[in-house]
Formats: sequence, C-alpha cells, structure tokens
Amino acid sequence: MFHGSHAQSTQKETMKDGDKDLEVIRVPDITTEALNHVLTYIYSEKVELEINNVFNVLYAAKKYLLTGLERECAKFLEDKVDAANVCYILTQAVLYENERLIQTCESIISFATADVVTSEEFKSLDEPTLARILQFDKLKIGEWTLFQEVLKWAEVQCVKKSLNVTSENKRLVLGTALYAIRFPAMRATEFAAYAKDKKNCILSERECLDLLLTFFYTLDDVHLNDTPFNHEPRGFDSNIDVAIYNSVQSGSQRQINGKHSIGFLIKSNAKDWFWLTGFGIYGTTSQAENVEITISVEKDDQSISKEVKNITNLYIENNTREHRVDMTRPVAIHSGARYVLNVEFNGHYNCYYGSNNKMSNKFLDPKTNEEAEINFLNVLNPNSNDLPRHIARLYLGI
Repeated sequence: MFHGSHAQSTQKETMKDGDKDLEVIRVPDITTEALNHVLTYIYSEKVELEINNVFNVLYAAKKYLLTGLERECAKFLEDKVDAANVCYILTQAVLYENERLIQTCESIISFATADVVTSEEFKSLDEPTLARILQFDKLKIGEWTLFQEVLKWAEVQCVKKSLNVTSENKRLVLGTALYAIRFPAMRATEFAAYAKDKKNCILSERECLDLLLTFFYTLDDVHLNDTPFNHEPRGFDSNIDVAIYNSVQSGSQRQINGKHSIGFLIKSNAKDWFWLTGFGIYGTTSQAENVEITISVEKDDQSISKEVKNITNLYIENNTREHRVDMTRPVAIHSGARYVLNVEFNGHYNCYYGSNNKMSNKFLDPKTNEEAEINFLNVLNPNSNDLPRHIARLYLGI
C-alpha cells in the first residue's frame, strides 16, 4: 500500500492487547481527517472536500497512488481557483505534480496577469514557482511592467532572508528566474533607461550591452542567439484577430510574379503591440497548385521574420477570390514602429487584384473596445497613394 519515498514516513510499532501483540502503523504525515476521506473514497468512491482540507487529501491521494481521488481534488480546486489564490494553488499543484491543475492555474494567471502579479501572494512565491510563471507565454502584461513586479518580489525576499536590499542581493534571490525575464521584448527606451541606472540595475554591464545591441540586430543575426533572454513578446491569443483591409477585389486580372510589399504603421494609445497573424492575397483565375511563396517582415528596415510557405492551391472559386495565409509564427507588431510585409512568388500566375486603396483604417480592439489606427505605406514610392493591389488585407491578433 505504501510506495517509494512515501513509505519512509510510515512507522510500524507493536503494542500489547492482553496476550496478543498488535501491529500498529502510524502515518504521521497525514491528518486523521484526510485519512478518513481516503478510506471513505476507497470504499465508496465518494469524497466531500473543503478548501481547508483538500491539500491534505491530495497529499494522501498522491501517497497512496489513488489517481481517481487526485482527479477529484484537482476538479474541486479548479472550481475554486481565482486570481487571489492562484499563486498558492499553483505552488501546491507543482509540489504534487498535478499537471491538470497546473494548466488551470496557467490559464487563470494568463487571463488575469495584472491582478495576479500585483497581489501579496505573488510576493510570497518561492523562486521555482516564480520562474515557472515567468516562463508562461501568454501573460497579458507588458514585459517592463512585469519586471517591476518581479523586482518588488526580490525586495520582499531580501527582507525575508535578512539581506540588504541591493541590486546584487536582488539578483541573488532571483536566481535562475532572472533568465525568464524577456528583456528584448521591452521597448528600447525602457530598457536603455534601466541599464543606465547603475545603482539599481541588477544586470552586469556586459549583459546590458548585449541586450542593448539586440534592439539593433535582426532576428536572423547570430548575436540574438548569444543572449540567454527570450526575445518573443507574450500574450498572443490565436482565437481573436481583426481583418484590416487595404483594398477590395476589383474583378480585374493581371499576371504577377516576384516580390510584392506593403508598409504599415499602427497607432494605439491602449496597446504596446499587436500580432501579425496572417494576410489575405487575391487568388488565381485558374487552378494553381503547390504555389511557393516567401514571406518576410521588416521593422525599421531590419528583417525580423522570414519563412517559406507552400499553398496547396491558390485558386479559390468564390466571389471574394481571396486566399488567407497564416503565419507559422505570429510576428509582434509594436505600436508606432514602421513595418513592411513582403510576399514573394516563385513563378508567374494570373491573379485577381484589388482597387479602392485605403491608406488609413481605424479599428476596434474587441477586448478593450479601444480604437486604434493603421496607416498603409507604398514602400517603393512613399509619396504615392497607390498601394500594392495583390495583398488584400492584414490579420492582426489581439
């Protein structure tokens, strides 16, 4: 009944009952209440849990390999977890290696990131759990704001450990969690100001220099691979996107080949960045199978993304004649920066094309209902109002 390391906490004793010797098994690491719940579940497969006993029961279920009871505990906690208690529940879920509960906690933290990281519970996290949270990809918070809350966590830990609150000690208590901070995803101005503050900066001069250089290097450059910090912004949600038209299908046809480019710049007071999840191109007038296109994105004249896609058939038999192409990996688009989307075809194709160019287009963020604006640019001739007519629209992830 007892397994592995769990058996080590079990103590066997012998006691007299008249002329009989009785073997007594003591389990000091499980409360009487939790053991009663275990026995009830073993005989009836039913359990009545409460928030003040569920972790003791979960521990006992884990000890005795009662996977069904583990699931019941996880299900109970899934209904109780919220932004106020998720840090504590995640700590316990990691301790008991309950992946289902860990995933639930990740969803809650990703959904209510700002509430979680500003809570008192967040400041009480242990370093491994903090590091786990900082590795989540879908945290909906700016990296600079997240870093400020992590620094507050480090200050609290210094006090707990009776250490002076210095930049060196804050780095010491952060341990490996420091490398889960995505410094390259911050705005260049934010990081530059922090790196300049030698008294409070917890990074070395070399790290600061390397990170400052990442703001000027392309994503394909080997220099980015030399830094231990992830450069991808967080918060992408692939279930919501906004279609931004720059033209409408005209019904006319022309032969296309080579590279087609469109520039754009997004202005938003509510969001630091959006995601380029894909784009729409007009289809061919007849069957065109296995069309290879090279997709690249530039930011301020520096390449930040490049991939090759194979379109099974570029011909679409409907009124819009538009083909959606999704990026393999969404590209972070920062508000206020100039970007260029390049689409290069490997052959010659007769395609429909668009008209009625829209140089500016306002749209609403469906999550915040805040208005943003996108300006389209003619890359070859910045003074021209004539946009590339084969790229129909952009898809922005929110």
